[in-house]
Amino acid sequence: MLLTLILQPRSIEEILRSTAELQSQNAKAQAFMFIVIGGVWWVGQALFVGKVAQEKGYGFWGWFIGGLLFPLVALIAAAGLPDRAKPL
Repeated sequence: MLLTLILQPRSIEEILRSTAELQSQNAKAQAFMFIVIGGVWWVGQALFVGKVAQEKGYGFWGWFIGGLLFPLVALIAAAGLPDRAKPL
């Protein structure tokens, strides 16, 4: 597409329209990647919260759901939980 912009003589309106289409496609691709990477990061945080709680003797799935809804708060809460898995 970029090569055709350079090699073929076109009017200014056609060139501007083509570059606007390319920018629109690029913006859509960036938004999609932002959503995918953000979603993977979000689920990864929830998995980490669930794993921390599980290692302390609490239920994984409840803390996983809590990590999905409130990631930072759930992580701080799970880190501060008393250890039920290994009694003092």
